[in-house]
Amino acid sequence: MENFSSFPSELLQKIFIEINSFSDLLRVSSLCKRFRLIIYDEYFLNKYFQQRFRYDRSHRNLIGYWKFDDENDIGKDSSLVKPNYYLTSYGHAQPSLAIRDCEYFHKCIEFDGRTRLNFTVHDKSEYQIDYFSISLWLSPDRQSLHQHSLKKPPVSNGKGINHPYPLSDPIYHAPWQMFLCAWQHDINKNWILMCIDHYNTVLSEAIVSDNQCSFYCSTYERLEEEKWYHIVTRHSRDKQEVWINGRFCGQTDMTTPKNIAASWRRELSESQKRHWDRERRHTPYTLTLGAKNEDGQDPFHGRMADLSIWSRWLTPVEIRTISEQKKPIDQIQVGTYIIDYSS
Repeated sequence: MENFSSFPSELLQKIFIEINSFSDLLRVSSLCKRFRLIIYDEYFLNKYFQQRFRYDRSHRNLIGYWKFDDENDIGKDSSLVKPNYYLTSYGHAQPSLAIRDCEYFHKCIEFDGRTRLNFTVHDKSEYQIDYFSISLWLSPDRQSLHQHSLKKPPVSNGKGINHPYPLSDPIYHAPWQMFLCAWQHDINKNWILMCIDHYNTVLSEAIVSDNQCSFYCSTYERLEEEKWYHIVTRHSRDKQEVWINGRFCGQTDMTTPKNIAASWRRELSESQKRHWDRERRHTPYTLTLGAKNEDGQDPFHGRMADLSIWSRWLTPVEIRTISEQKKPIDQIQVGTYIIDYSS
């Protein structure tokens, strides 16, 4: 440690900023008081996370980023992966989506329940993963919310609510409002489903195994119309989580078949149950915004802004910064949030 005592602070910052893991950076800060003072600096931390964003983009850890700020290129992806996209709509109507002004994010996209935005991702290796996170802002309109919900939403115990209401419940037959999905049952390509459910709460669904074993991750905060919500879901083979407005709202353990909500194709054999860890998660074929699929099943009515998809998990401090500062992810100041929160 004495060898570093003569190093100027500017040089140490240049060394520390190359530490890729924020948890490792925090460990370095605990080694001595001087390191802590250098690292817990608002300017340094902002620069550190800005460089990390550039690293994620250049190394394709940021696999999708949509600002929805170009009316002439409505599906423009600001990441480097850039899947092809196309619009679909009901009947013979001309597909059309609107870009609107937005209080926090400059622009957002508005879904009217008739048109979907679809991205071809099956030919993108960056998307063929089971470890990822998604961040977006959502503002449902009145048509997205059920005005006569029959029951109160469940309260998360943090250990894995997978299906808090029986399939026989009448509320189960009310349509879900799907806002982001990569979900094709017929070809075993069910990667992610995100929706507003019968309780007007956010629900995430994932499928494991060719038997199409479904896991639900429910939340408990009822959404209100015309209000913006920051929603993050973090997924792996073993677990899925949902965060809303910077708060952890629910998770589901997928390491055991005991938590399966339903098997859509066939029940698991005894051998599959014993060797559950060998069953794989599905990967995506087409990513659809505004409905369950390009055919328009269970369409969403409302607005979406600043959507990003990552091949890593966003950290809690990143999630809370995005929610608190209400800025596009390429403009957030994580260092400012950390210093303000610590003071």
